[in-house]
Amino acid sequence: MDAIISGLEFNCPGEAVENKKIHDIIVERYEQNLNKIYNQGNRQENSDIWGFFRDEVHRCIEKDTNYCNILVIFTDGYLRYDGRKDSKLVNTTSIQPQYLFPYRRPDWSNLIDRDKVSIAPCQENLQNLEILVLEIKGENSFVDEENILIYLWEEWLKKMGVKENNYLVLKSALPSMRKIDIEYFLNQK
Repeated sequence: MDAIISGLEFNCPGEAVENKKIHDIIVERYEQNLNKIYNQGNRQENSDIWGFFRDEVHRCIEKDTNYCNILVIFTDGYLRYDGRKDSKLVNTTSIQPQYLFPYRRPDWSNLIDRDKVSIAPCQENLQNLEILVLEIKGENSFVDEENILIYLWEEWLKKMGVKENNYLVLKSALPSMRKIDIEYFLNQK
């Protein structure tokens, strides 16, 4: 997985970003490696995304303003941080399927106390990072579980300073559809 991900890191100075040749290389490389990432990711369990944001995300941000910092995250949407003991969604660092049980109702958005139900921010200055989160997929049959996860992710990214329009959180889809979503996200920048 590390070799695949390392192959998707690009260093494009300002004027090169608009170069169609570089754009085509990036798109081609993502196309080649997307299925590899999906297959590898499906075999891994308990990725610590919250811990990554707390400890490692700064490595994804180039200080030079000539660069566009883009982070693509493949996840089911759940956060599995080992340090969390309770099952409440109050300023949490972990989201497990069972935590969403109280919200598995058609009126779930009315049940969410927007001041309390949230993922604890672990950064504050991610305004120079653009984030694409792919493959949100609820583990249960409740139709809106993905929407609850998307809501939690979007609120979390905002609290960490990611600018509006600099993040996109999407439900699971076929890899062919992901190509379109990735191109859309990259092209709007």
